[in-house]
Amino acid sequence: MTSAQRLVLPDTVRPYHYDIHWVPCLDTLSFKGSVDISIRIVKVVDVITLHSSELNIDDVKLCIGDKIIVPTAKQAKEEQILHLQFAQPLEFGEAKLSITFNAPLSTKLNGFYKSKIVDKQGNER
Repeated sequence: MTSAQRLVLPDTVRPYHYDIHWVPCLDTLSFKGSVDISIRIVKVVDVITLHSSELNIDDVKLCIGDKIIVPTAKQAKEEQILHLQFAQPLEFGEAKLSITFNAPLSTKLNGFYKSKIVDKQGNER
């Protein structure tokens, strides 16, 4: 997908803080991680849409106060989009979206990717 084709996300939810953790595993050329996204729900909505490229989603939950809501996660891989479908509409207010994931390290120069360098002696690292 080119930047000209990149989907503009709906304005129903506004993120204002990300707490991201990654753990790379260079032996398997993969990584796992988690993200907590503080959001403001600014329009009543039953789907939250996020950009996502080549991630395997392990777990998703939305915390609104003491209430934990588990959506159905559906990926549109070609569009690099993750749709989180909720059983009931989400009302206005603040919430925390928590996602755990894993993925291979990318071989493309986007996302979290692996690369090699060759030093002056010709050694590849």
